[in-house]
Amino acid sequence: MDTRYPAYEVKSGHSGKIVNRLRRLEPDRKKGIVVRLESGFGLFGEVERIIRPKAYKCLKKGEYSGSGICAEDDLYIGVTDEDDRETVFRFTMNVHWSAMRKYLKKYIERQ
Repeated sequence: MDTRYPAYEVKSGHSGKIVNRLRRLEPDRKKGIVVRLESGFGLFGEVERIIRPKAYKCLKKGEYSGSGICAEDDLYIGVTDEDDRETVFRFTMNVHWSAMRKYLKKYIERQ
């Protein structure tokens, strides 16, 4: 089973414009979330960074994250890591959003 979920990392650019970068999120029991770059060849992108989640928030439509990003629909998750940096991910499929939400809940409970 493929456990690398496609999601867009949503950031606000220098000019205030919203930038979406396609990433693959790979949940890992010990490491946290392994964020891989999109390779264009399927699953095997280079590891960009590893996020060790401390908290998460599922954003509803119209709700803002801590970094000022507005959710366009209900498939946004804001993840706060151990260094208190928030990363917002936008999922295109409800199945991937739901699976990542369940993983984050279990990971944070284990800490």
